[in-house]
Amino acid sequence: MNNHLIRTSWLPLVTIFTFFISGCVNKSATQLTGEEIESAEPTVISPLLSPSLAAGKSDFQQYCANCHTTADTEVKISKTSSLKPISSNWLQQTTPTEMFTYLSEGNSDHGNSFSALSTSKRWDLVAYLLSLVAPQSSLSSGQLIYQNLCLSCHGSSGKGDGSQAISKGLVLTDWQSEPLLPDYSNAALNDEIRSGNDHGMGTFSVMLSDAQLWSMVVTSRNFSLAGNSTNAASSSQSLGNIQTSQNEGYFTINGMVSNGSGTDLSDLSVAKLLITSGGQSLSDLTASVAGDGTFSFVLVPYNPAWSYVAEVSHKAITYQSARVSGENIKAGDSLSLPIKVYDVIYDTSLLRGERLHILLNFNAENTIHVTESLLIDNPSMFTISPENDQTPLLQFILSPKSQNVNFNEFSNSQSLKMVDGTLSDWQPILPGGVHQVMFEYDLPFEGGQAIEFIAPIQVTSAMVMVENQGKAVACTGMQSSPDQSANFQPLLVFTGSNIQAGEKLSLHCFDKNEIYPLIIGIGALLFAVLIVILIAVDSKKKGTLNQKRHGKDPKKTTLLDAVITLDDQYKAGEISSEVYRAKREELIKKLEGE
Repeated sequence: MNNHLIRTSWLPLVTIFTFFISGCVNKSATQLTGEEIESAEPTVISPLLSPSLAAGKSDFQQYCANCHTTADTEVKISKTSSLKPISSNWLQQTTPTEMFTYLSEGNSDHGNSFSALSTSKRWDLVAYLLSLVAPQSSLSSGQLIYQNLCLSCHGSSGKGDGSQAISKGLVLTDWQSEPLLPDYSNAALNDEIRSGNDHGMGTFSVMLSDAQLWSMVVTSRNFSLAGNSTNAASSSQSLGNIQTSQNEGYFTINGMVSNGSGTDLSDLSVAKLLITSGGQSLSDLTASVAGDGTFSFVLVPYNPAWSYVAEVSHKAITYQSARVSGENIKAGDSLSLPIKVYDVIYDTSLLRGERLHILLNFNAENTIHVTESLLIDNPSMFTISPENDQTPLLQFILSPKSQNVNFNEFSNSQSLKMVDGTLSDWQPILPGGVHQVMFEYDLPFEGGQAIEFIAPIQVTSAMVMVENQGKAVACTGMQSSPDQSANFQPLLVFTGSNIQAGEKLSLHCFDKNEIYPLIIGIGALLFAVLIVILIAVDSKKKGTLNQKRHGKDPKKTTLLDAVITLDDQYKAGEISSEVYRAKREELIKKLEGE
């Protein structure tokens, strides 16, 4: 998207009133406590800091799920159910600003609102609602498509600093500078991707299916969520002379550490409080952890532009609390920051690869560009970690012919390293978390060859997409998708399921323009060889017949000659018929006896 997006107009109030979410909070305003309650505040039309999708999902389950479902239509809901589906049209047509205003002002039928929730919680809810326009399962596909179609202009983090944008002098919107893109509805973003614009962006309506377009909408908007978070890709931004001395007062943080694995916390001694601004660290505070897991930070410097997160180390793994934005608290407050830790095990067989996506691009001459993405889930109640610094948690075995291996562009983590030609991952994976490993590399393409991928852990489902624009590439070896015409064109799709750790996925790909003439040539050669063989066999048969003809038994030859002479004598009338018959029968018997 760029700066020339047409601003979406506000929808009529009748459209807004069709969404009955705010009348169903399962806590009243008087029941909300702690960080959920803040004093009356004016309505804002855009988030100052990036909302959290995870927090929004949690808040939806807490405040909305008793009355609302994310189902698209009422067909999916029992007639006796009191749940109301959230309209897909509302999710598509309503801007973030309109959603936030609706949540703040409430529903005309019920009269309630979410104004008792902090501003950041309302924006978290908006972020989660906007993401429902595309199913969660399609988002990894959207990321792969972005890497191949959009990254060169919009950049790896949506800042508009891609190589083509720079080389062509294009001025594109930095999505991270506008958290949640508040003025643009999902439909507006979809139209922009689908139809393109007059500023260098082409149309993708033919190349992408509807589902892929919506996944691209969510992928694009998610980039705007990285701008001011503590995990932002732009963490290297300079903060100038900002210091914690620029505080506007002080507040208190009380925390409690609990062990999700059910064992003790005997190794805990110190908790740390990280104060950040724009993703850059301003100050670290430390506090002792009591035997019951409690800790406190007093006289914490306050500034509405700063963010706060507490962390502890358990079994050599760092665990953090939820991030709290300064805009959601005020000087003099007492804030609660709970932290959950887990015991450590080293059994990678408990990990599950939810989705393995591989994209093969044959556009470059004599080169296959490979992009791999694996989403890893930890369903256990333990953190699964490498045993030591020399033994990685996961190993992605690449072909010895792999070149230009790149993983830094997709992750700021220092856990990925190339070791002896193998991409190794040392990242501990926490329970309930989803860990993504994404990387790319090049393979030489020699017109026809086998390509193998080895699963590092058990994988539930795998998809290999072969992008063959400009080349007549064909592949065999895995199960081909039955309906490829409706997908990203031209794209060959192959799938696999229940793949075991160490199992190979193999494809044999070849360029039909190169292989077919070779096949025809080989066929012609085989045909010529067959003709030669037939001629040789026929000649051999004739030679055998001649040999038999000229190599007869002399006695048989004499008897045959005698029969012929007898026949001539009879025809000439030199012997009677009685003598002819008698002698001929005698000669024939002798001949048969031979």
